[in-house]
Amino acid sequence: MKTNRLLSQPMAQAMLTRQLGDYGLGFGVPSAGVFRFQHGGGNEGYRCFLVLSVESGDGVAVMTNGDSGEVLFKAMIAAIGAAYGWSV
Repeated sequence: MKTNRLLSQPMAQAMLTRQLGDYGLGFGVPSAGVFRFQHGGGNEGYRCFLVLSVESGDGVAVMTNGDSGEVLFKAMIAAIGAAYGWSV
């Protein structure tokens, strides 16, 4: 059966199920706090981070153009979370 879905529901569930420690398939799935998934990355001169709550649907993606971008995105995520009343 051909489908236009990017991922099947079983694959999406496997990605968000802890496979090894606090990691699913391709995403971090922290065991503390709300049920969320996250992923960060970077190359020389760039840093980024994505976090989404499975429970509420809230989320944020921050991309920076600097090697010290982690400092910025942590502050931005904390400020956005405080402004919107997200629980961590």
